[in-house]
Amino acid sequence: VSPVEWRSFEVGGDHGNVWWMGDEALASGDNIGGYLSHEYLVLDTPSINVTAGNSTLTFDLNYAVESVGGTGQYDGWDGCNIRISTDEGATWTVLTGTPAYNFTSGYGFGFEHGEGVGVPGWGGSSSGWVNASFDLSAYEGQDVKIRFAFASDPATNTSDNSSYFGMAIDNIVLGDFQNIGSSVGMIPGNMVQGGGDHWNQVSPGYESDTAM
Repeated sequence: VSPVEWRSFEVGGDHGNVWWMGDEALASGDNIGGYLSHEYLVLDTPSINVTAGNSTLTFDLNYAVESVGGTGQYDGWDGCNIRISTDEGATWTVLTGTPAYNFTSGYGFGFEHGEGVGVPGWGGSSSGWVNASFDLSAYEGQDVKIRFAFASDPATNTSDNSSYFGMAIDNIVLGDFQNIGSSVGMIPGNMVQGGGDHWNQVSPGYESDTAM
């Protein structure tokens, strides 16, 4: 299980506090840190009612992960995307908007974490902060939750390239909902299931120094 989760993080400059899912223990030089392999970290909004005429999700986006590539049916490795739920988080659908995703099927989401072929996302780097916009007019009148998701595969990570800081989000706005990097109102989560503790005490019925 990942040692970190999404949290409010001070980056300074024009953005101040932002949401970031990286680990500062991986920091090197001027780079703030990043992620390890086999991570799946999410950040959810509370339930938001999408109203007519005020149905555009906007936020600031910054990411730097493993370069886009793939194998077989996958054309992306590590990556991030945006999702929506209309059933209080029971199920999620990947949203498309601006900027467009640069891979159509991510290995991190699809193979490593079992979501299958066809999960799109962003890989590589956004080259700094960019404005993101998603039209949710199809959801007008509904209560929705928005999820910011990051997943990594079993190979390359920040330990291999210190510039891979992962994904950061700021200035989230949808209707009356707004979050500017404050820890209030957002829900971080870890989608990787732990292996559990499988060691147990047993009574073999003979002295402990007897060979089993």
